Amino acid sequence: MLTKTITARCGDELCSHVWIVAHLPMSIDKVALLMKRAACPKCGNDSAVLAHG
Repeated sequence: MLTKTITARCGDELCSHVWIVAHLPMSIDKVALLMKRAACPKCGNDSAVLAHG
């Protein structure tokens, strides 16, 4: 089975770290919860934006 990832990018312009938020396939409600709670693991900024889907 192929898996895809959803990645986020830190909203802080000085950081801009990119990390994996979810591995698909996964139920959409779990993906939404992970995206809602996503915070940068490098600097802790909680304004992540979708990088790749």
